[in-house]
Amino acid sequence: RLLTGRQAPFVAQSRRLLTDADSNVFIFMTGHGGEEFLKFQDWEEITSQDFADAFEQMYRQQRYGKVLFVTDTCQAATLQTRFYSPGILAAGCSKLGENSYSHHIDRDVGIAVIDRFTYYSLRYLEGLQPWSTNTMQHFFDALDPADLQSTPEVRTDLFPQPLNATRVTDFLASTGTFTFESTPFPIQHHTAAKLPIAEWATESCSFYAAYYAYDQQSTGRLPGKCYYHQQQQQLGWQDRST
Repeated sequence: RLLTGRQAPFVAQSRRLLTDADSNVFIFMTGHGGEEFLKFQDWEEITSQDFADAFEQMYRQQRYGKVLFVTDTCQAATLQTRFYSPGILAAGCSKLGENSYSHHIDRDVGIAVIDRFTYYSLRYLEGLQPWSTNTMQHFFDALDPADLQSTPEVRTDLFPQPLNATRVTDFLASTGTFTFESTPFPIQHHTAAKLPIAEWATESCSFYAAYYAYDQQSTGRLPGKCYYHQQQQQLGWQDRST
């Protein structure tokens, strides 16, 4: 539903994939898996055909321009075998018959905290800057099968350009910064429509959650429309719903 946009009307904008035909979409999947399937928390599963059909719907709905699809699971490359829509670059950490292995564990809780493919990919990506010219070919070449203890496979036949002409930053160039606060977040409830319900200000953050638009047509829920104003002073409340 997320990929194809078939979500309920009350789902917040922040939980929707608001893309179009010019969007580059990065999708990363990890978990337990096997030949042509991936499991979610050992309860539900999705197959390679499910992914393929979802991408075809997205293509017909003009919900992407290009897709980078990366999976870290056992026999991960089998998840990309049934793709048939254009504009998809797919990579899996292990080929048919191979497993995906963890990198290290947290000895306090006794579980693995990250897989090898994810660990070495993250180490590579953290060394990039938004203006880096490294290509996808360079990225995939940097993943050593000896480190991964598996053989990564890349599918390029659906992608419109060669790997050595595709920059990593075409898909991965976010530089967002999070600031964590220990003080309470004040919330005031109002029954009238289109009234401010939250304000947040800190010395280290110049953004104010200044206004939430209340959707009267929803079932009493906030649709998640939030307007941020980059100011260093107290904002006066006003109707910004338009």
